[in-house]
Amino acid sequence: MFSGISWNRLILRVLSLLSFCLFSLPGMAQDFWYGPMIEFERPNGADWTLEENQDRITDLVWITRKTTQGIFNIAVEDSYELDVSPVGTEWSYGTLQEVEELEFVQWREAVNFAPTSMPGNDLVLHLIEEDIYIQVVFSWWQPYSGGGFGYQRSTPGAMSVSENTHRIQVASDLTTHRLRISGLTQPCAYTIFSVSGGKVEQGFLSGEETIEIESLSRGIYVMA
Repeated sequence: MFSGISWNRLILRVLSLLSFCLFSLPGMAQDFWYGPMIEFERPNGADWTLEENQDRITDLVWITRKTTQGIFNIAVEDSYELDVSPVGTEWSYGTLQEVEELEFVQWREAVNFAPTSMPGNDLVLHLIEEDIYIQVVFSWWQPYSGGGFGYQRSTPGAMSVSENTHRIQVASDLTTHRLRISGLTQPCAYTIFSVSGGKVEQGFLSGEETIEIESLSRGIYVMA
């Protein structure tokens, strides 16, 4: 399972047989975009076929809207399709810090079939194929002819724990059953896996702080 991975990483003994290795597992960790928020707007009456009126988030997902109906992914579909669009995405009301508790569904269902209720509320967008999670807050939505809408969304500015590996320090506190993280140069996301590859916990580190591990049974875990 771990062939090809560099082993010059930090290994900790925590709570007797509870151990952690800190390294990157290619293709396993989800990508959380905690970078600065940017604004996108598709003006009312604008030509949705033009690049400036499409939020080209990645090569696979370009969000826009025609003069009526909902948003769709113009990178792979020609128009909005009820209960399908935007293809390649799923959504939920909530924040990135709450991802583990959120239920992701198609966009129209996620907003309770009422897009006019979106503005001002936190949404999380999941790009399914790329396994990217993005914070989105709609600022406005044109309910009638014109198709205008606008939102803010997060960007991939934050690093992952694996990218910070050579800088950070990890220490265990046997009294409080927590891992203490220090030395991060900027915010980052983390995921803890069992050695079999199962995800057991994930979250976001904004600086020097701790991670609660009391619920983990004895064994070896990977933090990526």
